[in-house]
Amino acid sequence: MARKKKFKPSNSITIFIAIIIIAIALFYYYRQTKEQAEKYSALNDIFTSQPVEASTDVMKIHFIDVGQGDCIYVEFPDGKNMLIDSGNNGKEEQIIDYLNNLSVKNITLVLATHADADHIGGMEEIFEAYNVGFCLRPFVYYNGEEKSKFEDSFNIIPSAEETEHCKTKTYNAFLTAILEENCGYEYFNKDSDFSQAFTYQGVTSSYSVDFLTPTKSAPYIGYSDANDYSPIFTLTYGDFIIMLTGDAEKDAEAELLLSYPNLPDVDVLKVGHHGSETSTTMDLLTKIKPENAVIQSGIPNSYGHPRQAVLDRLFEVNATIYRTDLQGSIVIEVQSDGSYSFVVERTANHNDLLEGVKKPSEIE
Repeated sequence: MARKKKFKPSNSITIFIAIIIIAIALFYYYRQTKEQAEKYSALNDIFTSQPVEASTDVMKIHFIDVGQGDCIYVEFPDGKNMLIDSGNNGKEEQIIDYLNNLSVKNITLVLATHADADHIGGMEEIFEAYNVGFCLRPFVYYNGEEKSKFEDSFNIIPSAEETEHCKTKTYNAFLTAILEENCGYEYFNKDSDFSQAFTYQGVTSSYSVDFLTPTKSAPYIGYSDANDYSPIFTLTYGDFIIMLTGDAEKDAEAELLLSYPNLPDVDVLKVGHHGSETSTTMDLLTKIKPENAVIQSGIPNSYGHPRQAVLDRLFEVNATIYRTDLQGSIVIEVQSDGSYSFVVERTANHNDLLEGVKKPSEIE
């Protein structure tokens, strides 16, 4: 009796199976790419290529005093707005009260610079209180206990060798808020720029936001320090330029200077990392020559922010210093020609503004 032959798939069957596998892979790749493209187009839909009508030609930038943390609110002239960070846990009511006093109903764009609690602590409540149109988020992988509740396309595993993950409940709450809001979102990098032209009393003007770092795209964005995920970007209106830095430190600043040898002089610098000595290097300051510098920090704080060394550097380049710890909330009002003025909540002695804060361990 002949031995029963084992089944061996023919070449045609092998090819057919391979085609099916490739088709499935292409389907999921196309779907993920399409979803991402739709999110990008949503941002482009908000900031259109056509001029829009505006009821003013004044832009206002609010550095909201939230103590030891960052929260910046931008009122664009055309009625759109942007919230950059949301302070620490426990500061959400203060932020919401501030925004409500400005009659804020919706937030066009939320930007979370990185995953530290003193920058995203109030995000969950912000998303609950306002309709958010779009969210620019850092490429930080949530690696906490509840990571399985996020789809892989939403919580992408980094490919970069050096990556800082985040496991906190605060970051989990922020990501959950994005999903529950069902708003568009995008991992920001150097290509996340947007601009808007508008017409006011027959005159057309425009503002623009230009992201400079991170210089790589997801999933290849990676830093060993969580602060360096913060984007460094400029906001330009007329001849006015402000550079905002989140908590970016010297490595991110070095990346900036290496990638952009022709940076413009800026009118205002939002000083990195609350005035930490590891940010705002002389290399950066001598390149961008800021006329003014805004530091967001709190009294008291255990970090010694802002540090004396940073204040000395700013003084050396002749930058006028503004500090939320001493002056409260700070507002910059910018006209369409680029002229601008500062409004502070309370006055502070000039010498006090130049004096750094000591850590508790440094106090005799």
